Amino acid sequence: MIAKVQKRLDNTTFEVFGRGAVERLYRRIPRTTVLHPTSWDSFRDHCAGKTFHVGLAPLLPHAFNAGRGYTKFYDIVRCGAAGIYSNVEPFASFVRHERDGLLVDNDPAAWVEAIERLAADAALRQRIAEAARERALAG
Repeated sequence: MIAKVQKRLDNTTFEVFGRGAVERLYRRIPRTTVLHPTSWDSFRDHCAGKTFHVGLAPLLPHAFNAGRGYTKFYDIVRCGAAGIYSNVEPFASFVRHERDGLLVDNDPAAWVEAIERLAADAALRQRIAEAARERALAG
């Protein structure tokens, strides 16, 4: 998915967290940085003072993922980004599609389309990021 976006667009960069297989998968993709997983404090510091345009929260069916919450929504808000989320729980019943995030089926082509859409539409990115921020601050 990231490789396809990077081939089609020349103005995008990605940061991916992971080790081992993740690092091997993404390290050769242009304009993509692989960061090692880090502590919460280090992650918070990493996001401070930066503004990201788009945050991705893919979530594949897996026993571990079945117990996840929607904290990635708040992580993406913290980074000042508009979020794209898998259209599965917990995001499907939390994210308000087209208002404070985009919900996307777990299909690589759909993710590429959503990323390209937000990359091309600054007004939409800003509107979604602002609505998500307002929701997060409202509690």
